[in-house]
Order: sequence, then C-alpha cells, then structure tokens
Amino acid sequence: MSSNLYYTQGLTVPPGQPLPSRKNFNEWVMTPNSQDSIQVSLFIRALIRFYKMDYHDATSYFQVAGIHGSPTTLSWNNEPPQQYCVHGLNTFPTWHRPYMLLFESLTSHLISTNIKQQRISELMTEVIENELTFEHQLDKDAWTKEAEQWRLPYWDWAVKYPKSTVPDLFTTETVTICAPKGSAHNYDKLDNPLARYQLRDKSGKPELVGSLELPYTIEDNSPYPWSKCSGTSRWAVTDHNQHLWAPGINNWAKADDAISAHNWYHQSSPAPPGLSTSAIGELVARMLTPGVLQSYRQFATTGYNAKDPWIAYLSLEYIHNNLHNWIGGTDLSDGAGQMGDVPVAAFDPIFWMHHCNIDRLFAIWQTLNPGLWWAPGDSPQSNEKLTPFYHKFPTTIDIFDSDNVRDWTQFGYQYDTLQHKPGQTDKEYIQGIREYIDQNYATTAPVLLHDPASIGRDKLVTSEHEFHDYIIDVIYDRLALGGAPYTLYFFLGDTISTNISTIKTTNEKLPRFVGSVYTFSRRLTGGNQPHCANCARQANEGSLSTAQIVLTDALYYHVAAPGTGLDRMAPDQVQPYLEQNLQWVAVSASGDVVDMQHLPRTKVFVLKGKVQHYRQHGTPSDFERYVAMASVTNGKPGGASPGEYV
Repeated sequence: MSSNLYYTQGLTVPPGQPLPSRKNFNEWVMTPNSQDSIQVSLFIRALIRFYKMDYHDATSYFQVAGIHGSPTTLSWNNEPPQQYCVHGLNTFPTWHRPYMLLFESLTSHLISTNIKQQRISELMTEVIENELTFEHQLDKDAWTKEAEQWRLPYWDWAVKYPKSTVPDLFTTETVTICAPKGSAHNYDKLDNPLARYQLRDKSGKPELVGSLELPYTIEDNSPYPWSKCSGTSRWAVTDHNQHLWAPGINNWAKADDAISAHNWYHQSSPAPPGLSTSAIGELVARMLTPGVLQSYRQFATTGYNAKDPWIAYLSLEYIHNNLHNWIGGTDLSDGAGQMGDVPVAAFDPIFWMHHCNIDRLFAIWQTLNPGLWWAPGDSPQSNEKLTPFYHKFPTTIDIFDSDNVRDWTQFGYQYDTLQHKPGQTDKEYIQGIREYIDQNYATTAPVLLHDPASIGRDKLVTSEHEFHDYIIDVIYDRLALGGAPYTLYFFLGDTISTNISTIKTTNEKLPRFVGSVYTFSRRLTGGNQPHCANCARQANEGSLSTAQIVLTDALYYHVAAPGTGLDRMAPDQVQPYLEQNLQWVAVSASGDVVDMQHLPRTKVFVLKGKVQHYRQHGTPSDFERYVAMASVTNGKPGGASPGEYV
C-alpha cells in the first residue's frame, strides 16, 4: 500500500479577488467562441495529458475515474479496495462534491517529504510551460491568467434551449483550438478528448481494460462486456460486433433524443405552443420549488421513507439516475455506454460536466433552503466520512464529512447562476434565482396560464390560477434483480397492450412515452472483484427507492391533440382515460421485458392534486392536496391496490 495521501483543497483565489465561476458549458465554449477560447484550448490540452498519464499513477485519469467503481481491487488513498457507493443514501450529493473537486483540483501530499500538485489546472500550467510557444511574455501572462480563472464547467441538460442537446464539443471526433501568437499555426486540430476516453499503452496503442494486470484490470459487469473495451462509448455497446465498439463509439444523437424527446402522441401532431417535450425541465423546476421537498433527505436521495408525502417522491438522485441512462444508454439490444453503469460511469469524460451540474443544482437548493440540512435520526449522519477524500484542515489531515463540504464556496468557486450582482440585496438575490428558474426550465405553468382555449382549465375551478396536477409515484426495489439495473417505462396508449409481451426496446421506439425510472444499480454478486457493501446492506435491510413522473404535461398534450378521446383536464375525464391508457413495462439491461412478478415490491401509484401557478416571474407555484386515483393502478401488474395508497 502506498504511503502517499492525496488531499483535495480546491483552487486558490488571490486575496481580494471574487470567486471564479463554474460556468454553463455551452456558454463557456462560446466565450468568445470555441476556436478562440484560451480556456477551452488549455482544457482540451490538459485533458489529453491527463489521459496519457500512466494508469499505475494514483493521480492518472484511469485511477481517478476508477474511484467511482472499477477496478474494485485497487486501493486508493490508503483505503482498502472497495466500491464507494452512496446511492440510496443522503450522502449522495455531498460525496460527489469533493469528487468533482478532485478532478478539478487534485493535490497530493507526500507524508514523508513535501507537497506536490497534479491536477487539471496544474496540467494547464504544464501545457503553458512545456508545450506551447509564446512570442511575448504578455501573451504567456494572459494564458496563465486564464488558467488561474478556469473552473470546471457544468452541462445543464435541463435548460430551456430549443432542444436539450448534447453540447457540440462532446459530439465531434476532432476539435480545433487556438494556439498562442508566434506558434507555427494559429490553430491546432486535435483528436477530441471529450468524445471518449481511451486507454493506451506507452506506444500509443489502444489497450483493453480487461487485459491489465491485477489490481488494475476491469471485469465485465454482467451483462455489460466492459473488459473488452479500450474506449468509452455512448449508446453503442451490444452483445456482438466487439471489433466496432471496443475502441469506443460516440452515438451522441441517441443521447440527445433520449434527453429531449417524449413521443407523447403522434409525431405529426406538434406540441401546443410553449409546451416542452422534455420532462427534465419540469422535474428540475419542481425539485427547486419551495415546499415540494421539505427536508434535505427528501431532496438528496431516492431512499424511501414511509412518512414522506406523495409530492416528495422526487429527488436529485432520481433525476441524476435517469440522466446516466439517457446519456450513456443501458440496453444492449439498442446500444449501451459506460455512463449508464455505476462502476465505469466516470470513465466517460461527460461524467464530470454532468456531475458538476448535479453539484450546481445542490448548491441552488441549498441557497434557497439555507436552514435545511441533516435532521435528527437521519442515517448516515452528517459527520460520517466521505471516503476516500482527504482534506488538509488547519491542524490535521482527515477525510471530509458532509458538514465539511456544506459550504462549496470555501473551495474556490461559485456557480455563475449564484453570483451576487453588485448592490443586490439578499431579498433581490433570492428573487433573481427564482426568476432564473422560471426563465430557464420549461414547465406547464406558462402554457396553462396563457391557454387561450382554456383546454387545461376545469370549468368547476373558479380561481384563474388553480389547475389540476397529475403525477405517477413509484416505489421500487432497485436491487430486485440481484442488483442488475433495469428501467421502468411509462406510456399513454392502448397500442402498448398489443406489444407488451414481446417488446424489446428503449423509450424512443414506442409512441406515447411519458417517462421512465432507471435504477442505476450494480450487481450484488458475480466476478472476482469486491462488491458493494452499501448495496449488500440495503438488500439485506429491504431498502426501497422512490421516483416521480409528472403526467400533467403529457395529458395536456393529449387534450390538445385531436382524436385522443380526452377533452378536458378534469378528473372525471382524466381518471377513466388513465385507467384505459396508462401502462408500464420493465426492461432489463439485456433489452428483455421483465415480468412484474420478478419485481414484487415495486408499486406504481397515480395521484391527482391542485397547483396554483402565478403570472409574475419568480413567484413559485404551490403544489398541494394530492389524493389517490387508485382505480388507475388497481389490478395492473405492479400497480398499487386501494389499500396500498394509505
């Protein structure tokens, strides 16, 4: 075991200077544009250097990515080989915060000698000192300043663009970046490290991760054949044609479709004006709405608690899980990728920008709910160690706990979303954040409020602000299939019943898809490497998880579309419509339909409630009075009976 400890400090901010921002990836690359951005150039060059580091080095990309799961036989930071799993726990957001810091700013402390730095920002400095040529010192100083100001950008996959697209810089095989004045060329065209990570030997030849010696080898995680890969893929790995996907294939367009496309009815019927076909914006907006999630635990984790109200089945972890599915792909019959499987997810470079956004949403929620943190009786407690992340405290070096990372600004960054404007009062600051949420995340609120035909309004409701709201709540056993991941897909449409027994598909291939729940779990047994102690404990304790799908968007679309048989949003019409049309199917990672009898503890609930929407930007909606629509689920496989709604 190495005597070295690697501790995470965050990046240095010069005294008296404002905190540099972690910026929206799409805006960051376009400042002024991707080809002329010094920070983009430095980041691309530094990431290439990071990839080239020997995998035996604890600060190599291979080992830093491996902390998330594989190889599990490898000791990191003097900790015994293990899987650092926090899924289903209230430490899910806090554990990933120092993990992002580790990628952004990894500092190694050599116990017996001195301090040595090796990090993305330090790699940028190496690029400036050892790789680039500068005509004037002023040019070099400008590049150095950009390196000092760089912070890890986030990918906001929920923001209200025309489509929630995968950023261009993740889609191309090559990238053109600027070089300093005086270089042989003004621009350099390089292989794009954001398209994939690929392990290569010292000669530069691709090397299968399963061919490495112990403790570095990565095994298959059945049914996924990861050992046969040298590169990461998105929606490409299948159970055949290994020669095609082993080096890594970037099928980003499928990820794009999975994030942004919901086939709510016929493709020929456009959505009503203002209604987004991406459910993720609605989920993010609701998660950040006051009163929806009334405790830190509800916000942080999918972990089920019988005392939680129906509205609180939504969580940051649930949204995160689905994005891993949508970005990487999880179905071998349609193409899978490392992002969709816990042990290898962090090898895909898009992981870091995805999780940076998770940390940003965490920071926004903290800012809006400053008094909410661990409650008495929450387990694990806030002082439990976030292994294996060490920090240099004033008098000692120790492992972080959640209390240590509660304030993210101490680590030398702030999110652009949360930067104070000059002269802004605290009240104006919070109001500005609420207005930002309203303007950037598509929901049904503006559609319903500006509905000229009143098709979304119940004539019996007298308030111009009050509307019906419909949700699906799911209690599921993420470890029911021995930990192997599976997805629950939900649809509105009687066409599903004719195909349900033979379907082997992902969400894009069926009409009327309205939402999904991905378990993002890992196998409890199999292979020769250590398995997840947290998952084993949760399986022994019978732990369950929760998720929520908003039906209001899709139902409004069905009301607006001709010939659906649904004319109004009132419960007397919606309830029988859902009884007839709401269906769901569980699909395994192999692409096979899972009989709901194999998921006996998974239950689907449908609720109706009332919501107050307001025309003034920044005024949060009020969600309340959710009651059972038991007839919708009663008698359907996996559906809750009336008695289970109590």
